[in-house]
Amino acid sequence: MNKVIVDSAMHAKLNGTDAELEFVDPAGKTLGFFVPTVERERLKQVQAENDRLLIAWGWSQLSSEDIERSQKDTKLYTTEEVIKHLESL
Repeated sequence: MNKVIVDSAMHAKLNGTDAELEFVDPAGKTLGFFVPTVERERLKQVQAENDRLLIAWGWSQLSSEDIERSQKDTKLYTTEEVIKHLESL
């Protein structure tokens, strides 16, 4: 990640900010966004929790029979074989 060193005037404007900010040029064109460290950490935690919930949901969609069958079926298929099969459907 590239870094930009902010001068004291910009630092004073950003200091204590706990919300995302949009940087724009004088014409109002968006240049980029600033996410404070506190907010970035909070977003990481939210993403981790979302990932955990998505994985738990995925596992909940499988029956014990599905899991047993997948563990017994050890045959592997190439991408070409899978595409050929899907095209035949």
